[in-house]
Formats: sequence, C-alpha cells, structure tokens
Amino acid sequence: MVEVIGNPQGRTYGLGALLKFPKWKVSKIRVTIVQPRVGHRDGRIRSEEFHIADLVEWTTDLLAAMDRSAEAVEAKAHTAPAVWASQYLTPGDHCAGTFCKAQGFCPALQQRALDAAGIWFDDLDQPRLSNAPDALSPEQAAQMLDAADMIEGWINAVRAFWHDQAESGVEIPNYVLVPKTGREKWKEGTESAAAELALNAGVDEDKIYNAPKIRTPKQVRDALAEAKATKALDEIKSYSFTPENGTNLVRATKTTRTPVAAAVNKHFDILD
Repeated sequence: MVEVIGNPQGRTYGLGALLKFPKWKVSKIRVTIVQPRVGHRDGRIRSEEFHIADLVEWTTDLLAAMDRSAEAVEAKAHTAPAVWASQYLTPGDHCAGTFCKAQGFCPALQQRALDAAGIWFDDLDQPRLSNAPDALSPEQAAQMLDAADMIEGWINAVRAFWHDQAESGVEIPNYVLVPKTGREKWKEGTESAAAELALNAGVDEDKIYNAPKIRTPKQVRDALAEAKATKALDEIKSYSFTPENGTNLVRATKTTRTPVAAAVNKHFDILD
C-alpha cells in the first residue's frame, strides 16, 4: 500500500512533468496513485493536489538530499566502514520493502536488525539471543513486533544476496548449494496405470482418487503401504518424479541432500 499524501515518488514525477513542459503556466499539480489490487480507506485511486510553491520547496529538500548523497559517496573511500555507516546511513521502516538493492550488505541495517532482535555474539563469534520471547515485557514485545518487518526483510535480503553470490561461484564457509525440489508429480501418461495398479493391489478407490483426479503419489504410496502391497509399492515408485527448481543455500551440517555445482560452474570451466 502506497500513501499519496506527501509521497516523494509522486512529487518527483510532478517535478519531471513540470520540467518537461517549461512553457506551461502551472499553478497547481495533481498526483494520482492507482492500486487496483490494494484496499485503502480512501479508495484504490487516490490523488494529492498541491501548489507549485510546495513543489519548489520540496525540490530544495531533494537537492539537499542529493548533495548529502554525493558527500557520502566521496567520504566512503577514506572513512572507516562503521563510522561511515553510522554517519550516512539511516535504516528504518523504509528498509522493510524490496526496492533497496543494498539490503543484503547494508552495515547500518544489519546492526539495526541485530539490535532490534536482541542478538549479540559470544567469544567464539556465535550468535546469541539475549531474551526469549516469554521473557519480554509487553512494551518490549511491542517494540520487537514493530521491528519484525524490517528484520525479516533484512534476513531475506541477506539470503537472496549470498545465494546469488554462491551461484556466481563464491564459496561461503559451511554452506552449500542444494537442489530446490518441488512437489512430487505423476509422470505424464502414468496416472491411469498408477490407479489401476493400486486398485489391483486391493486399495479402496476413495484412497486412490480425490474426485475427479488421482491423489498425489505420496498419498497413493501410503495407501499401498497400509494395504501391505509391497510389490505394487515398489513398482509405482517409477511412475512419479520430483522436479528440481533451482537451488537453495543451506548450512552443510543441516542437510542430507547432495550439494550441486554453482550455476556459473555449469557453464564455465574453472582454470587453475
């Protein structure tokens, strides 16, 4: 959901339209946001109208922000990372979305998320939680819940960023890429044969069909196992498959799946 009142992006578009038509005599500008799939108390189509003087004032703030950004870029080369992050980065609720490409490696957002979650590192650099949920006061719980979206967004961004890095060939200590498996499916053209096999093995029809379709491979196998139809159970295994849809980055000690090569290594040879 996007609010239209005071929306910086909307005012940027208004400024762009004004600059595109400099000969127009404009006194007021109306910005409209259309979100047909998002409910809002003011409706799915919402507008804000403001005087050109307000836009000029806002443009002054925009230019000041651009100057700060340029200053930050220049300072980054000769300022300690932690000092630079604390001076120029301001994490907050605006980080909870998915538009910032720096979420996965932003030091200020990382520290803000760790502080909000009450995470600290022991002498062995192992993460520790300072409080259990049931040890929080209602006031602390409210603060934690307020920060939940930001924390979740940061974690997801970190996972996505380092998954991409692993697919690019970067080796992450103690982590491996494993196949991301989808839901098991019947092979094309085997559903009728699988149903007939189960019926001949003595399985009740209602355990085979979820009308009008046949049940999932696992459900049919469970029914065959319940009927002690060992031969049919072995045969029906060849009637289904589990698709692989990309990869997941997981800790090596927490998976039994066989690691796979990074995407970059599937297309390029590694040279010594």
